[in-house]
Amino acid sequence: MDQQKQPEQGQERQSLVSFLVEKKQDVLLFFLRFAGIFFGVLFPAGLGPGVYQLSLICFIAVYAIRLYQRLNGIQFSRAYFLKATMDDCGHYIIFGIIAFPQAPVVLVLLPFMANSLLAMVHFLSTLTNKTGQLGFLNRPIAYVTSKVQSILQFVVNVEIAILAMSIVRMVMMFSVFGVMSAFSYVHFTMLRCASQRNNLQGKFWGGVGVFCDSLSAHPRCPGFVRNAYYRVKSFFTQQLMALKQMQQQQTQQQ
Repeated sequence: MDQQKQPEQGQERQSLVSFLVEKKQDVLLFFLRFAGIFFGVLFPAGLGPGVYQLSLICFIAVYAIRLYQRLNGIQFSRAYFLKATMDDCGHYIIFGIIAFPQAPVVLVLLPFMANSLLAMVHFLSTLTNKTGQLGFLNRPIAYVTSKVQSILQFVVNVEIAILAMSIVRMVMMFSVFGVMSAFSYVHFTMLRCASQRNNLQGKFWGGVGVFCDSLSAHPRCPGFVRNAYYRVKSFFTQQLMALKQMQQQQTQQQ
């Protein structure tokens, strides 16, 4: 029986070349992600803002290609634009476009690099399973796979830190560009909160809301502070509900 099973299992394996040819788009994405991480690692080494911008371009290209794949092409219509902005790939295209004209900050590259690492590991895992080759990668793949939730939480923490930095910069160095940048990051954060694929941002801000509710309910909380808080909360809650409704509509249409 064992001797009969071995050929059958062998027939299920693909050669490395045939796998790479079949997954040529994924191979392109793999090398774009690798290039983005490579340039991102070079930036702190003092090679100037050029490598920072190259890293962002690689990551934006990755998400643009993924968005193209998910939406089956490009259409010049309002409905397509809304669908693109509600997709997770669209979120990070917006994030990259916001960051590109600003002063280079290593922190901005970290969410891209972490997400790209997870995608690359997933690709390599599929490659090793389908081809039975590159077995020496199994252990590092298993290690990264076991840390997926920690890496995703790290991405959320970094994105929140970037939002906080943009708000502080807006207050300390008030300018039109600073205000636009801060509000753009706020909009990105709300898009991430409305995400159906990854709701870690929504869970975090939900916890922040519960904590702020308890503070505002304290007897020593001034009335004007409580009223201002509930107005701000009501505004963002309405905006978030509108985004979630739009996303549900897009999902139903698909």
